[in-house]
Amino acid sequence: MLYARDLHTATLLGDGTVLVVGGADNGPAEIYDPRSGSWSLSGFLSERWAHTATRLPHGDVLIAGGYSGGYPTASTLIYHALTGTWTDSADMSRSRADCVAIRLRDGSVLVAGGRVGYHGKVTASAELYHPATSSWSTTGPMTVPRTLFTATMLQDGRVLVAGGQTSGFSSVSSSEIYDPATRRWTAAGSMSEARFLHMATLLGNGLVLVAGGAADRVPLSSADLLDATSGTWAPTQSLPTGRMNATATMLRSGRVLVAGGYDGSTYLATTEIFDAGTTTWRAGPSMITRREFHTATLLPKGRVLVAGGYGGTYGNVLNDAELFVP
Repeated sequence: MLYARDLHTATLLGDGTVLVVGGADNGPAEIYDPRSGSWSLSGFLSERWAHTATRLPHGDVLIAGGYSGGYPTASTLIYHALTGTWTDSADMSRSRADCVAIRLRDGSVLVAGGRVGYHGKVTASAELYHPATSSWSTTGPMTVPRTLFTATMLQDGRVLVAGGQTSGFSSVSSSEIYDPATRRWTAAGSMSEARFLHMATLLGNGLVLVAGGAADRVPLSSADLLDATSGTWAPTQSLPTGRMNATATMLRSGRVLVAGGYDGSTYLATTEIFDAGTTTWRAGPSMITRREFHTATLLPKGRVLVAGGYGGTYGNVLNDAELFVP
């Protein structure tokens, strides 16, 4: 990339290019074009990391929250994909960072949890962004305050959130489901272990795979499957290597690629692949560079773009990118 980044976002655009925004080392936004394999600048943004990036129904991208000046922000921006320009949008109801955002079937965007305010208190609050009016409205709060957790769209349009940290930096094992029809959350059982900075992936069979992460900064190898129909969790085969801050990408084959992360003593270049049919893991090819806090984006032809992150050597924020070819 043109700038080194970690804690950034990467969003696949409608034309097959990838928009990369922000990061702890900042720098202007940039675009990756898989046809030429090149990067180009796409406008300067204010300092922002640990934010969310959500592609809207008409192809634009909503950037919300994150840290700016060291504190959570309520500000949001819109990237206009057709013109490559940026405009400010309405502020959220409160500042938040390390939250989650996911687009619902009606086109609105659900933003939930995270750290809020100057003291970084963990919140259970949630709100909705409405693209047609560029406005926000509050919705039902989660049952548990959470940050550094995952959000997964289920096959029926509901949203599963799982794990994370709550007040006092305690890891949680609980999960809950948001129903857009009622705008309420209901408990969905607990995973086998409390975890945060983990990975969650919706499988082709409708189950949700949650793997890795950490509890009290100790990386985990355990993995669980949620049956959303019954609302029950069951352990599945553990990752060969415990890891946190990794990425999980659903491949066109239906398998899940887990890449990089941190195992408690070193940054990882190794990858592992989960087969949903056999519920087993196997080793994948190692990345060229060790990294955590990177992004992984499935490209239109099935390759995976891995970009940036933190690793290689201690204190090294990366600007390099690489491609996984299934």
